Amino acid sequence: MLKRSIAIAILFLLPCQALGQPGWYKKPGEAFPQEKFLYGLGVGSGTDPAERLQIAEENARSNLIKGIRTQISSEFISTETETAQRLDEFTQSRIVSTATLEVDGVRLERQESGKKVAYVLAVLEKKEGRQLHRVKIERLDRELQRSLAEAREQEESGAGEKALKAYLQLYPLLASREEAEAVLLALGGFGQSAFDELDQAMGEERLRRADVDAAVERLTGGDFADLDGALAALAFRLGAQLPTGKRVIVLAPTYGETKFTSRFSRYVAKTLGYKLADVGLRPVQAPDRFAPQTSDHRRDQARQAGAEIIVSGSYLEKGDELKLFLLASDVASGVKAGAVDVELGIGLVRDEGLEFLPQNFSQALQDAGVFGTDELIGGELQVEVWTDRGSENIYLEEEEEVTLAIRVNQPAHLQLVYHLANGMRALLYNNYFVDQSKVNRAVTLPDTFYVAPPLGVEVLQVLASNRPFPEVATRDWEGYPVLAEDLDQFVVRTRGLKKKQKKQEMAEMRITVTTLPRR
Repeated sequence: MLKRSIAIAILFLLPCQALGQPGWYKKPGEAFPQEKFLYGLGVGSGTDPAERLQIAEENARSNLIKGIRTQISSEFISTETETAQRLDEFTQSRIVSTATLEVDGVRLERQESGKKVAYVLAVLEKKEGRQLHRVKIERLDRELQRSLAEAREQEESGAGEKALKAYLQLYPLLASREEAEAVLLALGGFGQSAFDELDQAMGEERLRRADVDAAVERLTGGDFADLDGALAALAFRLGAQLPTGKRVIVLAPTYGETKFTSRFSRYVAKTLGYKLADVGLRPVQAPDRFAPQTSDHRRDQARQAGAEIIVSGSYLEKGDELKLFLLASDVASGVKAGAVDVELGIGLVRDEGLEFLPQNFSQALQDAGVFGTDELIGGELQVEVWTDRGSENIYLEEEEEVTLAIRVNQPAHLQLVYHLANGMRALLYNNYFVDQSKVNRAVTLPDTFYVAPPLGVEVLQVLASNRPFPEVATRDWEGYPVLAEDLDQFVVRTRGLKKKQKKQEMAEMRITVTTLPRR
């Protein structure tokens, strides 16, 4: 869990917001109703007009894509549904980052730049987006078939090294196709008609990821002797797809779409960095203090580290093996630069004394399903939250300290609940108010927190509202107010405020933190 320690209050020194938001920024749904459109709002501050407009554009695109990403994650986590089972067939690699999610058809419909602040509205028409992604899937299928034929020709001619490189180049194309399929389904609301539309887009001779895996294994050998050997193979395969000398930041892989990390995750991130250095890449470390300029926190963190490539990933159990997926994306463009996956025996992980599931896995997975039900997506009000270590792929050891910061795009009341590994729900703040003077500024909350037992997967949930939240029933636990109701009741009641009061705007963001014993 996180406990409060020293009370401090800090404001990051960013330029103040110019007074007066454009009318279209306050009510974008009037011109672009959510039944037909997705939209994202972006704000940029700074003295340089071009820079603040660029930041606003990035924020608008990122916020639009974040809504799609949230839909996809919610479907993946709902593993008991038929939809999730079909999704698993279509997108085996699992989309691992908002930053890597490429969405076609996004237009910048409105933009306005004052003396200190720029505003941008990004829009995607759902029907047009579905058509664009159908065409994209068909194009990628054709490209995959052409590239596969070239790889097979190289293999049959005995040019093993060239064949291996050709097969490896298929992985980014596969990842792009799987991603386009997931976006198509999200734009169709994951209904039956969306799956029918996807079925029509899929070619009869469909290249499967398993086919490429088999070809790579033929050319590189069989099972791995140990975990380091498996990671060395991954580094070699990834390095073959990336230009030599690129600066790379490696993030801890998560368990599927859950955002859970583990000791195994940390070991993979650290060891893979060393292995990538052996194949000519230049690993860099995340900055000690994180201060995002845009709402795309992962890309901002990579930029602050000086990275040119982000390597992120996920892993899943598959019988007695773990399937580990890695994706390399270009920091500047977000384009996929490389992708690899490998199956390794769970015994290899245990031989290293590593746990790949957090201590409270079952409870955390159940909570993730509750959070994913009827999730708040999009809207005029937006909230961001992050720690000084970032907002994704976070793992902390016992006694480590962390600070929290938030940013909203209009005056708002905040409710912060910290969901502990033991099932307790600590109410950190209720109706913490961010006034007009702090809108679009990064505000560090007036407490520093440190890690203490119980340990495991924990979630910081931040809710924002343009109206005050009602009082929350709590009880005392070790000197902290914790929710008296269970998670299901709290989520339904809190999110239901928006449905009951039509003029109430609400937004939500969560950070998943895995806390570990000190080594």
